[in-house]
Amino acid sequence: MQSRMDDGFTLIELMVVFAIAGLILSFAPINWTGIIGGRSFDRDIEDVTRMLDDTRMSAILGGTERRVLFDVVTGNCSSDAGNEIKATQKACFDNETEVSFVSARQEQIDENTSAIRFFADGSSTGGRIVAQRNGKQVQIIVDWLTGDVTVSKPD
Repeated sequence: MQSRMDDGFTLIELMVVFAIAGLILSFAPINWTGIIGGRSFDRDIEDVTRMLDDTRMSAILGGTERRVLFDVVTGNCSSDAGNEIKATQKACFDNETEVSFVSARQEQIDENTSAIRFFADGSSTGGRIVAQRNGKQVQIIVDWLTGDVTVSKPD
């Protein structure tokens, strides 16, 4: 015949285990700013990638050229149709993100601002955006021939 003591743990035993686990976890610091900052950085990359994809699709569907403009100093970007600004300029990257941009020479507007142009057939002038924050680097690459937008995370 079995006794009831062999059926499981008592409430006191469970409370002791949870108290010890709580003490151990309280000594392990959690880097909340790194966690939140990492998510924000990933969200910025997704937003820029989506803007590039949407602008390409708009050029194809509209049968006309579209551009995405980037200001590497402020981290702002916008999408336009030729010279007419269609969307308001928005902050694509925050001040903590270091951004560099490579584009075709004819798409350089000034020393801080460049663009990637998408054509009606889906092709583009191509370009690369390199964003870096807290040692994490991401490249957004726009292929000139196909206009495809890819994200590369070098290790």
